[in-house]
Amino acid sequence: MARSERYGTFDFRDLRVLVVEDEEFARGLTCQVLKGFGCAAVAAAENGNQAVDLLSTADRSFGLIVCDFRMPRMNGIELLKRVRVGLAGVARDTAFAMLTSYSDKPVVGLAFKLDVDCFLTKPTTAANMRNRLQRVMSTDRFIKPPFDYHEVYIDSIEDLELADADAAPIEASPQARGSGAGARPLPGRPVRLTDVRPGTVLVAPLKTSGGQTLLPTGTALDARTLERLQNLAEIDPVVAEVRIE
Repeated sequence: MARSERYGTFDFRDLRVLVVEDEEFARGLTCQVLKGFGCAAVAAAENGNQAVDLLSTADRSFGLIVCDFRMPRMNGIELLKRVRVGLAGVARDTAFAMLTSYSDKPVVGLAFKLDVDCFLTKPTTAANMRNRLQRVMSTDRFIKPPFDYHEVYIDSIEDLELADADAAPIEASPQARGSGAGARPLPGRPVRLTDVRPGTVLVAPLKTSGGQTLLPTGTALDARTLERLQNLAEIDPVVAEVRIE
């Protein structure tokens, strides 16, 4: 379902939000900020398991989940996958904002593949949160079939983090260079996301600094994908550049 079809002209007063955060202070502060926006209701959970319980038993559905990544028992990536697959007791297209830090760079690509709607990088301001959530809730978007999300392998989160910690610094974007001396040059030309127009097609895969493929060759970049990539680039600058004709 398109987001604008569900909400019409967006107004925070129509929005019920679930905040999922294990740190008590951060959870309370996020709830306070959202209440300041005038949200119809703001509920809170300490982890993903508790969130699923609340989502499954709520009398009225939530339109937005604001969730931390690092939590015990069930982290934010696991909760996001449950939502998109349809196992969280809430509509699969429920808007999902992920609270992250720069140290989460190795795993944000997984959230992108699971169609997270936006990243809110800690520490974030109330103005930035309001602006980003307003765009999310008033933008048309569609999600993929459940099987596509089921295929996103998330059990490798710890391996990704360890690999990133041991990796040497990346000097240039994988989109802008080959794999080493004598490597075949990548097709097309490198262009910053801010200069790419909707409808542009990738001529090389877009990868994170950790080597995860976000988008394959041939992907047509729509306006929503471009905005999500620009948001992701705040955490992982490597994805700020793509290769096009």
